[in-house]
Formats: sequence, structure tokens, C-alpha cells
Amino acid sequence: MRLHGRGALASWSPTGLGVASGHDYLHRGFYDAVFNRGVVLLGPATTAGKLNLFVNARFPNGALRFEDLLETYVLFGDPTTRIGLPLAQLSVTGAGPDGPLALGDPVTYTLSYGNFGQVQVQNVALTLTLPGAMTSVAWASSDPTLVQQASTALSWRLPALAAGARGQITVTGRVAWEIAAADLPFSATMSIAGHWPETDYSDNRAGPFTAALLPGDLRIKQVTQAANPTAPGERVTFTLAFLNYGPGASSGISLTLPTPALLDDVQVVQNGAAATLRPSAAYVWDIAPLRSGDFGQIIVSGRIPLALQPQHAFWLVAGTIGAVWTDPDLGNNVAEPGRITVLIPDAYEPDDSPAQAHRVSLPLANDWRNLLSWTDQDWLVFRPRGGVTYIVRVVSQSEGAETALSLWDADRRLVAKNMDGLPEKRLSQIIWTAPDSRDYHLMITPLAFPSPFSYVLQIVEAKRSFLPVVGRPQPGTGKGYIIP
Repeated sequence: MRLHGRGALASWSPTGLGVASGHDYLHRGFYDAVFNRGVVLLGPATTAGKLNLFVNARFPNGALRFEDLLETYVLFGDPTTRIGLPLAQLSVTGAGPDGPLALGDPVTYTLSYGNFGQVQVQNVALTLTLPGAMTSVAWASSDPTLVQQASTALSWRLPALAAGARGQITVTGRVAWEIAAADLPFSATMSIAGHWPETDYSDNRAGPFTAALLPGDLRIKQVTQAANPTAPGERVTFTLAFLNYGPGASSGISLTLPTPALLDDVQVVQNGAAATLRPSAAYVWDIAPLRSGDFGQIIVSGRIPLALQPQHAFWLVAGTIGAVWTDPDLGNNVAEPGRITVLIPDAYEPDDSPAQAHRVSLPLANDWRNLLSWTDQDWLVFRPRGGVTYIVRVVSQSEGAETALSLWDADRRLVAKNMDGLPEKRLSQIIWTAPDSRDYHLMITPLAFPSPFSYVLQIVEAKRSFLPVVGRPQPGTGKGYIIP
């Protein structure tokens, strides 16, 4: 070491006699650290040799062999000396999709790698991290020695990569149909790694390669066919046409037809894109993924139930469609509603005169009745409490239908009337204070009659208020009444 101009830069050698089989543990640990694990400093490399002896040189009972070598094998020299090894230069480049993708589109990634250094590198690892929303993954390689590793990422192991050697891996797959916002961005990265020291690690990684995913744009149209008005037992048909108008595909699609009551004798016809009726939900279909321009049609036909409840006499049905994937315009996901008025048999008929009037008890919350013709009159009789203010209200359940109200006392004298002068459409009402607790008759007649229609009758007490007037003031008092 002290010989001028020549001699050893450093010496790792025994200070006395030793056993060659013990020295073997030392040099195997040293060379493994230098050539397989990238240790390039002299001190850590010699320490790795002694650690190999300490760990692996054992008798069957676990006792340490060649323990003296841990003390008698000594490094003379600077432990921070860098071992003059030739350096490797691993590199990886890649390519991904050039333009935006739609759901279900094919995807290809190309991973090109090489060793541009001066020395062969052992145990080279290649890794391609794929987008989470990629399916049907397959790969091919130009190197038959490449072995895929068991890993969550797509990774391979090369036993050795010689200086100047190159290779390529091609990975194919498709954008998944089942995808949500959490799966974004649709991005991939590539990397290469080895244990041999390199001159530059900046080219050991490529990417990310990010592709935009195009949105779909679902649209729905509805045609409703029914008699106007219709009656329980008559047939009604809903035709639902749907389309993906967007540049991309749509998935996770559901179509719903929300009817107030279930139809009887239902018949369903489907055209175009496949639709599966959910067994646990009424009139909800799962639609197969739709590419741009794909369309379909569902025709639902059935009879209005005979045992329809009065609150279901007016149907406002609008089909809806939606998807898990992005839809930039939700305004066209709801169809123009179809309006159906169902004339439920009026339990009060005949009630066309005061003599035929049916008695009702107060309060009357929601009493459903029908007006069947221009000349139809509905009469009823009730007994109020004297001194109590009542709101008598009729709400027509058909577009364009209007009613007129007239209130008569027991002596057949007109007490109050309303010719539907209120600004609210389809609403007629009288606010009236009963002077006594005698019988009074109420007559409802059509004022605007597009066709036979149903209406809801209410006779309830008005709540007195000393706040600013809500509803109509009681004549002569300046005080108002809160309309329930």
C-alpha cells in the first residue's frame, strides 16, 4: 500500500492464519454485494462479506463457525473508496394511445427497453402500471427469457440484460365498460430497474401516458297512447326510445318507467339494444352498454287496474334514463311526460239534484269525484258548525278542466258561489263562515270541459290568523285565513 507509484489501493486480507473454507463465506458475501446488490463503496462491501459469514457459517446446532475471521480479516484502506466498476445504463421508453378513447375501445401500450452501458446487468425488473379500468389484458415480448412476476402491477423479470441488448413488450387490452369517476385518470407508467450501478437513472421511468375518455350522452323519448280520459280496465301503451348521442360510449345504464300503479296484463316488446328487466323492481331495466349512435326501444302495454285507488286517478308518467359513466347533458335524460286521466267509478252517482245529494261528514280532506258531461252536476249535503269559517275547494285533475261552485242553504237560497276567478289553474274555492249548524248543499258543475275529468273536493276549517293576510280576507274584518 505504501509502495510509491504502484502497489495496492487498499487491502482486505487476514492478519494471521485462517481456514480457506471460512474465507469463502467472506468473498461470496463481498461479491454478492458488489455484483448483485449494487454496493459500490469498499467499506460496506467488506462488511457485507462478514455479515454473510455471521449469518450462514453455522454448525447444525446453530453455533458460529470461523468466528475468529470476523476479527482477523481487516480492511486496510479508505472504507469510502468507490470500487471502479464499469457502469450500466438501463433505459425504458414507451408509447400509449394517441387520442381520446371510448368505453370498450381497444388499448395498446408498447414498452421498449435496453442496456446502453458497459456491463451486463443481472435480475432486471420491468414494470408497467396499467389503468385500473382496463380489462382483457394480454402481452407479448421479443425476449423469450422474460418471465412475468406475480404482482398487482404487470411486471417481468429478465435473468440478465447484456450490454447493448434491447427488447420490447407489447400489452393489449380494452377500456372497461364498468367504470366510474374514481377510475380516472386513465393513465399508465413504465419503469426498469437493476442492482448494478448506473451513470444516470433519469431514463429508468417513462410516462405517465394519459388518455382522455369520451363521455356518452343518453337521450330518451316517450310516446303515451291511451284514451283521454281512460277508465279502469282499458289499455295504455308507453313507447320508450333511447339513444346514445355522445361521442363516447355509456355503461351502467338503467331505464325507469315510474307509473303510479302497476298495470295488469302487461306486455313488453324490446328492439335494438338489449334490456333486462330487474326482477325486484317494477318497470326498471338494465340496458347493455351503448356505443356512440346505439339505440333501443321498449314498448310497455297494459291495462289500467280495475281496483285503482282514487289518488291514482291522474297519471303523469315520464320515463328516465341514466348511467354510471359521465353524461354531460342530463336535461335530455327525462322524457316528456305522458298525461292520463283515469275516470274511477264515482261511488256517489247518481247525485244530480239536491234530492240525490249524498251526505258527507266534516272535515272532508280528499274526496275524489267525476264530472262526466257538460250537463253533469254533483250535489252533496253537509252540516257545518255555526260560527266556523270553512274553505270549500275543488282541484281539477285534468289539464284545461275548470269547475264552478255554488253553496245553498236549507231553504234553497244561494249563499256563495265561485266561477273560478282565482289565478291558480284548475282550482275553485269558497271561503265562508257558517252562520248556523244547519244542513247546506254544495253543487259542483263543469266550467271548462275538455273531456270527462276527475276532481278532488275538500271542505276544511280555515285557521284564523292575525298576521298579514294569507288567502282571502273575511269581508268586513280585514283579517285573513291561512289556507291549509
